[in-house]
Amino acid sequence: MEPLPDNLKESAYRTSNEAAWLRQDALSVIEFLHNLNYAILGVDIWIPTLPGPTIPRSIYDLDLSDLTKEKWSDFVERSYDIAIKFIKDFEFDDEDKAIYGSIELVFNILSLRARLHAGVILERTQ
Repeated sequence: MEPLPDNLKESAYRTSNEAAWLRQDALSVIEFLHNLNYAILGVDIWIPTLPGPTIPRSIYDLDLSDLTKEKWSDFVERSYDIAIKFIKDFEFDDEDKAIYGSIELVFNILSLRARLHAGVILERTQ
């Protein structure tokens, strides 16, 4: 992956090999990846705890892997639009709101980039 800007690297909640961001920074990460022609494969919701993330009682995630059959440029655009909306609009359901209250969440983002030649995908990297 292309190096993230320093401010996004520094604001990340990190586990041993993954990162996640608070809502506003997650939106910035999505924007950064979109500008580099990355598609978003998914977004997971974590509660930042030590030594690693806590996964909410209900699994909240966005899985866009079914879009990989689309033309690459369409996949990049649609995954961007859907991921942005998911992050902006995310709220716990009523039961989880009662459990977790207004705890700050972080968003773990899985992305994919393809190397194209004449519109044909030659290689994909995550």
